[in-house]
Amino acid sequence: MASIPNGKTLKVEPLKKGTSIDHLNYVDVSPIIGREYPTAKLKDMLSAPNAEEQLRDLAITICERGVVFFRTPQDDLSVEEQKYITDMLGKLTGRPAENGLHVHPLYNDPNNIPMADGTTDKNIYVINSEAAKKLYATMKNRPDALNEPRDLGREWHSDSLFENCPSDFSFLRMQSTPPAGGDTLWVSGYELYDRLSPPFKAFFETLTATCAQPVFKSACEAGGYDVMSPRGSPLNVDYEFNPSHPVIRTHPVTGWKSLFAGVGLHVSRINGVTSLKIPACRKFADNSDFFTLPIIHDPATGSLLGDSFDIAAYLQRTYPNSGAGDLFPAQTLDYVVSQDVPLLVPLSECRESEFPEYAKFNVNVDAAFTAFAQLTVQEFPFDPATAEISKAEFVRRAGVTCWEDFALVDEQREKTKDSFRNMLGGLARLFLRDTSGPFILGTKASYADLIVGAWLRMMRACLPASEWEEVRRWHGGVFGQLHDALEQYAEVK
Repeated sequence: MASIPNGKTLKVEPLKKGTSIDHLNYVDVSPIIGREYPTAKLKDMLSAPNAEEQLRDLAITICERGVVFFRTPQDDLSVEEQKYITDMLGKLTGRPAENGLHVHPLYNDPNNIPMADGTTDKNIYVINSEAAKKLYATMKNRPDALNEPRDLGREWHSDSLFENCPSDFSFLRMQSTPPAGGDTLWVSGYELYDRLSPPFKAFFETLTATCAQPVFKSACEAGGYDVMSPRGSPLNVDYEFNPSHPVIRTHPVTGWKSLFAGVGLHVSRINGVTSLKIPACRKFADNSDFFTLPIIHDPATGSLLGDSFDIAAYLQRTYPNSGAGDLFPAQTLDYVVSQDVPLLVPLSECRESEFPEYAKFNVNVDAAFTAFAQLTVQEFPFDPATAEISKAEFVRRAGVTCWEDFALVDEQREKTKDSFRNMLGGLARLFLRDTSGPFILGTKASYADLIVGAWLRMMRACLPASEWEEVRRWHGGVFGQLHDALEQYAEVK
């Protein structure tokens, strides 16, 4: 267990690694995180004459690389030796003398399962999916966590962040694993910090987060037993599972700054940051909230709104005579999409609205373009600082294995374009009813034209130039004409 410096101060000098483990063969798992020792034995490290020196250098290596793996079997390592190694990693890198190994709060729960030899140990938490369902049955901040499909993005966490003094090192030992699945993933907090823009770095360094985990109290109450206390530190006592930690912390061993308490399973709120209180306008397949941009604030009324349709309806209702006038004139918008292609982005719901014809049209236009978003994703103009994070989110959301899975080339791409063109045929017919102008109502633009135009602007930005020209010419050129006619509305003044 370690004390936590914030992003600006460091009470001790960073530690320098020696050369005591340089003889061990290793492979860095990636440029930014992870190191694997394919042949090293921890038992040999313990029996070496310079064992403490090796453990200290190992600890510093872990702090620098984030996680290390010992691939060769370690069956000769006892539980007591595992505990000793974990304890020494902290002791040798400046852990407060009064602190020790963490104790899991729910050690007294009868649903905990023993180790392979049938024994239990308060410093060892045996991870088991079936036991976890019972242990965390009262966990309110993991909605639908036990149902499929599951948003595993909610599971990110730093170990024991719910404690005043979280763990400084954790030792995960795999004894029984399934043939597939059950993976544990790691991410570099250093890299997350480094990818922030300078203004966001400066802002985040001023913030703290409340890391509450009420499940421990509710589980104890439901099971009729006491929580373990203290838990590795005199500061980790009773039911105090709501500490505040810095969002950015400086690692006391390396001196490097890291995103620490900003996101994840144990974070309940960012302190001092006021919620906009704008409800989510869409839902993912697992029923989790999806928020959209843009968001507007009207200082005249104090209103805050998100999602294009809601904003347009508000502007029409509040300022009916401003701008180009009526955004929702009466018209028939009979365009319905029937498509079973998996969607990368949730669709707007056809909620009760004062403009139901337009709400339904919005849903179907979104469905038509979203169903073929794969044509555009490879050309998305990502911010270089967050490109990999954004790509990983698309991969997770679509349920594919990597970004390259989105690629459409050659015959497959041509077939997809043909399908897209055919799907837009019904939409094009709306624009051919009145040929006096480029809009559905001829010379008068409405919200219906704007929602189609917004998708066309995205196509212009994300399709190869030659393919965008193809789209412009589809169905007699109605989409190219609409795009050009809406240019006058592209800039808000």
